[in-house]
Amino acid sequence: MNTTTFWELIEITRSDSDGTINDQSRLLFERLKAIEPVAIYEFYKVFMDMLWQSFRADLWDAAHIIADGCSEDVFEDFRAWLIGQGEEIFEKALDDPEYLADIIPSDGIEEVLNGRLVSVIIDAYEQKTGSDIPIIGYHKPLVLIGEFTEEIQLPIIYPQLFAKFHSH
Repeated sequence: MNTTTFWELIEITRSDSDGTINDQSRLLFERLKAIEPVAIYEFYKVFMDMLWQSFRADLWDAAHIIADGCSEDVFEDFRAWLIGQGEEIFEKALDDPEYLADIIPSDGIEEVLNGRLVSVIIDAYEQKTGSDIPIIGYHKPLVLIGEFTEEIQLPIIYPQLFAKFHSH
């Protein structure tokens, strides 16, 4: 399972789900259970790489604005949702978190904070093999990329996100 195949599977399940994360999670679970455990594990490793790559202060700032506050657990759920949106949206959000104002509906905050995709991968592996997904030798510490924006600067740095979500 390489990165291209990973993104193809994400995109297929996203388009087949009509954009709802719960349906996408179910479809991804079904597809993962149909492949070999080693491929599920490779998918998991790519997913985790994307989680680490998106552990960025500017995205956390964006999630903080969207969710009106954001713990580390909520930020992980947000990043899992972002990965589930596919490679193009993921890359655009990494390039400019303000892009999220264009794709997240004002009433879609609950969907954005649904981190179900992480557990789906683990569940698929465990149901397929009867054992826990291995993390030994692959777990690495998260290191935040960048620095948080001061609260007073958020409307200046992220005007579209702030205008769209701050009133919630």
